[in-house]
Amino acid sequence: MDSAAKPTPIPLARIDFDTWKTQVEKELRGADFASVLLQNSLEVGPIAPLYTQKDLPDQEAGNPGAAPFVRGSRAVASWSNVPRYDLPSAKAVRAAALEDLRGGTHGLWLQLDACARLGLAPDSDFGSEAWGDGGCMVWSLEGWRTLLADVHLDMVDLAFDAGANSLCNFAAVVALARERGEDISQARWNLGLDPLGSLARDGFLPLGSTCMMHQVGTSIAWAKEFMPHTRSMMVSTEVYHSAGATLAQQIGIMAATFTHYLSLGERLGIPLEDLAAGTGLRLVPGPELFPGIAGLRAARAVWSRVLTACGFSADEIPTPWIHAVNSRRTLTRLDPWTNQLRSTTQTLAAVLGGADMITTLAFDEALGQPSALGRRVARNTQTILAAESHLDEVVDPAGGAYVVESLTESIAAEGWAFFQRIQQRGGMAASLTEGWMAELLAESHQVRLLALRSRSSPITGVSSYPPANQELPIRVPYLVQSDEEFVKQWVHRQDPENRCCVLTVAGGFEEIIAAAARGNDVFALTEALGDLSGNHCEGPQATPLPFLRDAAEFEHLYDRALELRSAGFTPQIYLHTLGSAASFSGRLGFAQQLFTAGGFELFVGHSMADFLGQSAAIVCLCGSNSSYAEVSVEEFATFKNSGVQFLLMAGHPPTQLEADRWQHAGVDAHIALGCDAVSILTTLQEIYG
Repeated sequence: MDSAAKPTPIPLARIDFDTWKTQVEKELRGADFASVLLQNSLEVGPIAPLYTQKDLPDQEAGNPGAAPFVRGSRAVASWSNVPRYDLPSAKAVRAAALEDLRGGTHGLWLQLDACARLGLAPDSDFGSEAWGDGGCMVWSLEGWRTLLADVHLDMVDLAFDAGANSLCNFAAVVALARERGEDISQARWNLGLDPLGSLARDGFLPLGSTCMMHQVGTSIAWAKEFMPHTRSMMVSTEVYHSAGATLAQQIGIMAATFTHYLSLGERLGIPLEDLAAGTGLRLVPGPELFPGIAGLRAARAVWSRVLTACGFSADEIPTPWIHAVNSRRTLTRLDPWTNQLRSTTQTLAAVLGGADMITTLAFDEALGQPSALGRRVARNTQTILAAESHLDEVVDPAGGAYVVESLTESIAAEGWAFFQRIQQRGGMAASLTEGWMAELLAESHQVRLLALRSRSSPITGVSSYPPANQELPIRVPYLVQSDEEFVKQWVHRQDPENRCCVLTVAGGFEEIIAAAARGNDVFALTEALGDLSGNHCEGPQATPLPFLRDAAEFEHLYDRALELRSAGFTPQIYLHTLGSAASFSGRLGFAQQLFTAGGFELFVGHSMADFLGQSAAIVCLCGSNSSYAEVSVEEFATFKNSGVQFLLMAGHPPTQLEADRWQHAGVDAHIALGCDAVSILTTLQEIYG
């Protein structure tokens, strides 16, 4: 065969949507098309079973690397694999970071403790209680020497989460790089300044908004000349996602927060083009693959729309930069190995959605300090997607898919509408300080909670298919560690010469770097910045947003079951099957999953002799409606007369007449898809408690 000859294409039959739907309805044998095949996504609402060319948006998505950046912020596919570190000990962070870097990661996302984030001096009344809370204890150049020893600052991507002390920690790391003689002019760092994000997380700002924006302006002006690839601002929606926000709400919050910063920066004389170019976005794609892909594409479209509304032309809009983070909300303590699969799905969504930096969480993070295995699996998840699946070789690989394009358009529209709602409430700052955002996200979480409770949105390994009598791996809790290097840093803090600092307007950021190099700690530097800006007072206050996890209620049930066992009570349920295996197997399986999720020990029997041999306090009947109809009232009475305190029946009664009959016979409750599993399991545990 001639190698140059083109193969003859195989003719494909073309059918329209209506023809396909007619065939599907035949296969469903009378079942309702919409109720069976429409997926009710908690993120984006109904998702159709099939999308066609008719679902494509009217507007072209453009090309990758060009406004409106729907198809990606770059013309070439790539992303940075950057883990997050929040261990209290600088030594422990360094050890983990070096292991990850040797294992193929590209950078470090460093979360500092509450002392740093809130600007609380470690020896203050509240500062001593914040040591190591939520991050690493690094308070000076000495601490950074410990944490970043053997880390090449000119070769790694660095992301900071240091709150009020972000600028001064940035200065300390720059001082460290100069001390080593490293050229960081091309380094890609992110300072993480996000005043409203800090307000949402902590409930207050330790410095006034003006002071925080002065830090932004100072860092942007310096970085523009010396580190042009560094971003000072970070609009993060992670705290909102953890409080219950949907993808569209995340995007609306992102737009409102970004607009607030643009407005505040304009008043302070920060050029809008510099502020936009110096801002990054941190989003959580969430647990659903297609909405997650579309969500990142929609975020870039909304970013472009905001800047267009500010007067930017298509050629002037700075490239959006997105840091995608796995959802901590979806991590589970029970059957934690399933978190590996959740993380893979979420990481894949981030890759296909065109994220610039991706953080994959360790599968055992919900148990405490991540293990070496957890970190290795997390970093290799991204490595496999790049090196073995070659997803870094194609830009926007999901582009053109009817479902992705349709969801991108709908999420962007919903996000923009939510942005407008926020603006009508007075903007993002007012939405936080007045409590409206907290109330709204609580409502969103309640919708999610009802779906989780009913198991219509299942959590594999927790509310559905839970392993019986599982043994959870033991993990070291997050503890404050007083190692030798930390003590050196603390002793340095006690020197009066290092607890005060004076800065001048003329000195700019170079003066801050020099002060950090002399050993001044970040608290003294931040205080001096407050004095310099004349805005040293505390900023606004708001209702702090809670950190919620989807599996929390089911995990509490399992913990309660363990407490009962330790107190000498073994929660047990006897499952009594009726009829043939074909008639009871479906409902038996449903009941087994439900009760195992509550930590119950289960026994299965088919006869009254089996039941009488167990002497169970709780019994659940499993059979078909026809087999239930054959059970006499006397047989029902046998259960109650034999010491059964609670009698359940698997399945909904087909009629109200049957429901009344069974209730009269002694049935206390029914279990079926859609029932409140948490409420039922709590009631059953109380029988033993």
